[in-house]
Amino acid sequence: MEIRIFFLGPARDFSGVGTATLGVSDGTTAASVRAVIAAKFPRISAALPTMRIAVNQSFVSDEYKLQLGDEVALIPPVSGG
Repeated sequence: MEIRIFFLGPARDFSGVGTATLGVSDGTTAASVRAVIAAKFPRISAALPTMRIAVNQSFVSDEYKLQLGDEVALIPPVSGG
């Protein structure tokens, strides 16, 4: 199945793209999609563990199972005050 990935902030810099469509297996979880992203965009690998994953504009747990047509956003750590 295909999902769309949005690379936000520094994730865009690491990946070199703003969005990408990736093929994943049925049953792929939010946690395991990190490996798919790392394989396609190796420069982002080291930063992936610090990024949150949002699916369809909502943060999800690592156990969330992706579904056909999901939009996944990589959200880098944010600080401010």
